[in-house]
Amino acid sequence: YADHSELARRVFQPLVAVIRRLRDGFNVLGAGQTILVTTASQEQVDQIMGATTLRELFDDIVCGLEKSAANPACYREALRRLGAESTDCVAVEDTLAGYEAARTLGIPCLLLPNDYTRGQRLHTT
Repeated sequence: YADHSELARRVFQPLVAVIRRLRDGFNVLGAGQTILVTTASQEQVDQIMGATTLRELFDDIVCGLEKSAANPACYREALRRLGAESTDCVAVEDTLAGYEAARTLGIPCLLLPNDYTRGQRLHTT
């Protein structure tokens, strides 16, 4: 995206709304954590977090690791940090690669496409 405001409008705002609702649910239940799992580098994450208020939404961030069905390293690391089983978690993804990575490890996943990924199709075999 050419500028941060378009990125925020098209990608961040819809996901932030979902994450805020999940965190509200965790507060009601008295349990639960949110972890950002992204292939973005630490430098990219730091830049976005520094320019926004997104950091407050996450208890932890896993970044810079592969996110694909063939190599779901990012979700494996998130499970390790949580000390959780895949069935204890739910992933919220806006990309097919992330969806496939989560599902490879047996993590239930909600796919919420953004304007960029909406036209993509999941290819199952």
